[in-house]
Amino acid sequence: MAEKEQELITVTCPECGVKRFSFSENAISVKNGIRFVCTECSSTVQISRTYEGDIFVQCLM
Repeated sequence: MAEKEQELITVTCPECGVKRFSFSENAISVKNGIRFVCTECSSTVQISRTYEGDIFVQCLM
């Protein structure tokens, strides 16, 4: 049985612009998106989808 390859979304931290993070498309599509802490600048980053389906990345200070 072959497994379907998941598409990865890669984003850069909007605060420091240094670190890049990759997540599966399915993980980002949950209701409130994903929150994580950037290991470079310690900012809390949120990734979510807009109603139009675009990916939205922001820092929560």
